Amino acid sequence: MNRSICKSSDDRQSRREEFVGTPLSTSQIPSPGKSLLIIDSGYSIISWWHAVDEPPVILGNTIIEDTAYIPGLKINKNRNLWLGQEQDAIYGRHPNKTVNVGFADGHVSRTKANDLFVEKTNDGYINKSPLWAPK
Repeated sequence: MNRSICKSSDDRQSRREEFVGTPLSTSQIPSPGKSLLIIDSGYSIISWWHAVDEPPVILGNTIIEDTAYIPGLKINKNRNLWLGQEQDAIYGRHPNKTVNVGFADGHVSRTKANDLFVEKTNDGYINKSPLWAPK
């Protein structure tokens, strides 16, 4: 589940305010056909922070969520994965390193994992919105 849409009323970790609140309804998402809701991942909760080389907060290995990943995403080879995650994280689950993505409007597509990569720039992050963060 994408944390930018399926927000939580409580988050025990600091600096994750963008993921706290009431889950969004379809009418609150400006581009539901372009905003991912669910995706193949290495953990049940995922965010754009797991699809970028340099997230705004350093992800550690203190809880399972911090090792979440998109299977087959190019940056996974540089991540500190748990034992047993390497094959899935680096080589992916589906042919050609694709993942199944369910969008907020209800349609589903098979997408290349690297198309979900979020790039850090001097001005912020590219490919974050509307794909990951519906703003």
